[in-house]
Amino acid sequence: MTVTSRRAGKQRIRATGRNPVLDVTGPELDTLATLSDLPSVLPLLQRARVSRNLAFLAAVLRDGEGEDGDRHRLARDGFDLLVAVQRRDPEIAREIFQHPRFGAWVAVCAVGGDDDLVSDEPVAHLASFAAAAAVRAGLTFEMELPRVGDAVVLPGLGCWIGPATAPARVRHDGNGAATLDGYRWTSIRRLTARLPGGAVDIEFDDLPPTPSAWPEVDTVGRDARWTPWKDAEFEAWQRVFGEAVELLVAVVPELADPLIRGIRAVLPRAGDSYPFVTSTLADSFGAAAMVLPADALRVAAGLLHEFQHSKLSVLMEVRPLIAVEGPADLPSPWRRELRPASALLHGIYAHLAVSRFLRLAAGHPGAVAVPDAEPVRRQTLAGCDTLLDSDRLTPAGRRFVTLMRHTAVADSDGRAAAQTV
Repeated sequence: MTVTSRRAGKQRIRATGRNPVLDVTGPELDTLATLSDLPSVLPLLQRARVSRNLAFLAAVLRDGEGEDGDRHRLARDGFDLLVAVQRRDPEIAREIFQHPRFGAWVAVCAVGGDDDLVSDEPVAHLASFAAAAAVRAGLTFEMELPRVGDAVVLPGLGCWIGPATAPARVRHDGNGAATLDGYRWTSIRRLTARLPGGAVDIEFDDLPPTPSAWPEVDTVGRDARWTPWKDAEFEAWQRVFGEAVELLVAVVPELADPLIRGIRAVLPRAGDSYPFVTSTLADSFGAAAMVLPADALRVAAGLLHEFQHSKLSVLMEVRPLIAVEGPADLPSPWRRELRPASALLHGIYAHLAVSRFLRLAAGHPGAVAVPDAEPVRRQTLAGCDTLLDSDRLTPAGRRFVTLMRHTAVADSDGRAAAQTV
């Protein structure tokens, strides 16, 4: 699912540090295609996502100028607080602009119907992101925040649950936790994995959903009640997540390294109601929605699959790979229905990595019941051939797909793929 902007606005919040023209070099593009990312690639993709989010935010603020009403007032208060956070600690501001929830929220606010760019309800949540950043930066503030059903959310930190009968005014004295009278606070939980080179620590984001384009099962109404996942369910996630990260590092370290540096959150989903086993929203870089898999191997494959989607979504904004999207008329090895070029490219890139992982995981003591990698590899080759036989690719896209095909061929016997064509 991809959200694009129809309009761009003047940037009101400056990007931190130097602001070079964002582009991916030929060697960086080649290593992405051959699953051997250069160390410079992930920071570049992260900067690109921050830059896009700021452009969307500028459009939202510009088109909301002069608007009355409580929701626009909350957004203006949030913007003022974000400016103060950036002056205090630019890195904390950058972290909030890069947060998966911020990317999903700002895209929804900035992209709408032709005559309705800014929706009153979503735009108010700028105050929530600003408050979360201000707490991290140790700023003193008092501000009203919007609700999500019976909850008031601080993205990345937690939420308050309480009565929806009065304005939710949050206070912070610059130290410790923020307070909201009459509400009960629940901190976000985090999934961790211990590795020889350091710990992996990401959000277990079961908080009430802030506005986004995630395909949620239920719409959150004003009277909705939020219930966190049970401790036993979280502990099951923690166990398989830790094992999955260790397995990725042991089996495919070249793929595990960017993943553990770039993954930010797992969004748990209920298997009886969520339509996907795993999914990624293009606007939420580094986040994956997942139904709890049966074992660590499937968690590892799911994380790897979805992080490939995250990387490619940003890469295609920096360097166009599709010249002509065209109709959904291309056969996909993984779907019964025909697909557009970009969807097929995404499928190839994700399955290329999963194929390598499954092939090298076979026989590893930490992996059980490993599916055969060969069908996945052959499907990947078929997808590459379909795109290469089409007229949909840019010159960079043709090189990218050609290199992916070379990688899939070489992975049949575990040899390193050639990095030139």
